[in-house]
Amino acid sequence: VPGPPEQLRVEKRDITTGALVAAFDGDGIVLSNPSTGPDYYFDIAIDSTYLYLAGVDFVGTAYRWRIEKRSLSSGALATAFDTDGIVISASNDEIAYGIAIDATALYVVGYDRNGTGPTSQWRIEKRNLTTGALVAGFGAGGVAVSDTAGIREEAFAVAIHRTGLYV
Repeated sequence: VPGPPEQLRVEKRDITTGALVAAFDGDGIVLSNPSTGPDYYFDIAIDSTYLYLAGVDFVGTAYRWRIEKRSLSSGALATAFDTDGIVISASNDEIAYGIAIDATALYVVGYDRNGTGPTSQWRIEKRNLTTGALVAGFGAGGVAVSDTAGIREEAFAVAIHRTGLYV
């Protein structure tokens, strides 16, 4: 018998006791099931007010990038971020694995299937931390890619230093 579909889940726990923090969505757990297929968060970044989540949801026959911005205290979506707190980016069986933030931007890495031939390429997005909009001066319209012909490439992590972005 098939089980329930995999759904998005994030918990807030007390750093000392490990107990769920009830103020976070009423029970310490935010659950979301945006599609009929499997949905996953792969990485989290935080600042003093928000948490940023990178992952995927499954629509039709393909995964697509899902980036969320939520309140650290309540777990509620930050609706100024793409008008609903959620950015859906890429849509051709693509996965967002890593996320990092600095004072003004968030960087999301993963892969997309728009590489050379039937393979995948690294995809790196730079987005405005407040609105979620792509930052036009980065790559081509906010997206940089790395593609080696004939090779499946996936970027899993990203880190920021004042002198560069490490993927």
